[in-house]
Amino acid sequence: MQATSAFETLLRRFPTMRLAGSPDELGWASSFLSHGLVRLPVQLT
Repeated sequence: MQATSAFETLLRRFPTMRLAGSPDELGWASSFLSHGLVRLPVQLT
């Protein structure tokens, strides 16, 4: 829920924010409890 609010705020403040790099370059962390990104590089313009 907090991550959703954070992303909504970022998108409102930086509506032209884009992924910095290829989606294939994203690093995923997996465990039996969760699955998520290690990092999410973006360009703020």
